[in-house]
Amino acid sequence: MYQLVDKSSGQFIYAATVIRYVESPHHRPHQRLDSILGLHPPFKDLPFVELDALYTHILKITDDPQLFVDILIFPAMYYTNTSVGQVERIHALESGDVEVLLSDVASVVQIRTQDSNIKLLHKSFFDFLLDPHRSKEFFRNPMDTTRRFYP
Repeated sequence: MYQLVDKSSGQFIYAATVIRYVESPHHRPHQRLDSILGLHPPFKDLPFVELDALYTHILKITDDPQLFVDILIFPAMYYTNTSVGQVERIHALESGDVEVLLSDVASVVQIRTQDSNIKLLHKSFFDFLLDPHRSKEFFRNPMDTTRRFYP
């Protein structure tokens, strides 16, 4: 437990994300907790290093991390009001594909049942996705993304 407290660096968002990640009904909690405790970011002196390592880990365990980020860039850019249907049309996905893709990452994103909009659970994940220094290979430039999907 003290390892998690140390990793959180006083950030509630880290602890909340870890709890949601570990309690996934599709995975073994102890294995997920072990994977989080095993993350060792290279630079401990940066303010969001542990949180960024957690977000990177969550992205990397998805079946298709690049498609996952392509799906999330729209709610990240607009933060609200991005429907599952819109994203499926933009990416030429079949109905239901987005829900399946997002099911393993409920610790950072959810689909609101009342309007089927994709919702990033914390602004810190939004900030992570839109900062090239933090998200590294998962960064998508919002202007490039807009030109790519809306030429």
